[in-house]
Amino acid sequence: MPYVIGVDVGGSSIRAARIDSRTGKCGRVFSAKTPKTSAKEFFGLVAELSSKAAGSDKRAPVSICMPGIFDERGFLRNSINFPFFRDVNVDFGLQNQRALKETGLGPRRVYWANDAFANHLGIKNFGEGKSAKRLVTLVLGSGIGGVFGKVGSAGGLELIDLEPGHMVLGPPGSGIVESHAGMLAIQTLANAENGFQARKLANRGDKVAVRAYELAAENLGHSMHALHQLLKPDLTVLSGGPSKDDRYVSDALDVFGEYAGKDNAHPHLGKTASELQARFVVTKLKYPNLLGCAVIPFGNFGWSTLKSR
Repeated sequence: MPYVIGVDVGGSSIRAARIDSRTGKCGRVFSAKTPKTSAKEFFGLVAELSSKAAGSDKRAPVSICMPGIFDERGFLRNSINFPFFRDVNVDFGLQNQRALKETGLGPRRVYWANDAFANHLGIKNFGEGKSAKRLVTLVLGSGIGGVFGKVGSAGGLELIDLEPGHMVLGPPGSGIVESHAGMLAIQTLANAENGFQARKLANRGDKVAVRAYELAAENLGHSMHALHQLLKPDLTVLSGGPSKDDRYVSDALDVFGEYAGKDNAHPHLGKTASELQARFVVTKLKYPNLLGCAVIPFGNFGWSTLKSR
């Protein structure tokens, strides 16, 4: 069964599509605004979009990715994006199967994983990371997520959740990276209602907004340098809305280059700062998370947040 119904749950919208796991080709992508009122509404919408994406396909499994913490049983314990999923104990698979059955789509196999892992798998299998032996993927959004993957000696893929947004930036009391470099931090510093308004203000030359981007880029570059020192990746791929902002990314890379040029952190690589900067790219994939969902049912990646029933 090469086809998968992929579902990407985000803080603002949910997308679903029928995907060929061999090629990464997506069918029509169905989307709707993410519900914020109740878990029942949430599971109902996931099932509704899955049903639309499946069409007449009666066999394809459903593979869901979303921001959240899952325990060893696959129960959802916390997802700060959703008020009704904070400090909970939800049998995520069972609830989705029940909702799917109510739409006439069940019973069928359901898989689920953290969205940062799905993002990594999409980029690794269908995007810029295909040939990388040591790959870091960074997801820039309200916060900053990321995964490190390396190809093991037996050829298998080993994945580690980095949570780069939770890295401590500077001395104690300085705060974590995403509180200084994520989009939420930018819009707060820019006195904007959302990220779009922050970008608009910066483009108009608003000094407060421009400075907000400069500070965020400086902190992002600092954290990228720290990750590069620690993990020594062949390639780092950026995705998410802020990654499409050329000035934000280029400023962050300039800061990374300054740090790389000042220290002796990379003698084993024998590379200049500019050559190391070239190892950072922005993905051209439109839906990396959805494509990652298509891979999840067919592999064993050795992390506790991948579950099925």
